[in-house]
Amino acid sequence: MKSIPKQVRNWFKIHFLIDMFVAFPLFFAPVSFLAFFGFDPLAVDPSLSRIVASAFFAIGGMSLWMNTERFESFIVMLRLKLIWSASATLGLLWGALEGGPSILWFFAAIFGAFFVLWQYWYNQIQ
Repeated sequence: MKSIPKQVRNWFKIHFLIDMFVAFPLFFAPVSFLAFFGFDPLAVDPSLSRIVASAFFAIGGMSLWMNTERFESFIVMLRLKLIWSASATLGLLWGALEGGPSILWFFAAIFGAFFVLWQYWYNQIQ
């Protein structure tokens, strides 16, 4: 039976913390949170922002929950993280190229780094 390296489990815990750090203010104070990062407060849709926050809650929460699961479940979660980080990276790059706040480049770099991390571990444990 294959096992999951402790380093991957630790990254899942770190990912949980990062997701919660973003999810809570995005959910409870979306306008002021996004305005802090350079978004036009009048253009922020609080409902849509809360849906995005819900994705962070779900993926982050599952990262913590999955930390004790078996190999097969871990692989499913890694695949979800690959899809999430790849599509988020592309979406953020697109937004930056369309003239969004310059912070989008930084956020795209973060999601891109997570994609590389998850791809590395996925390749290592397959």
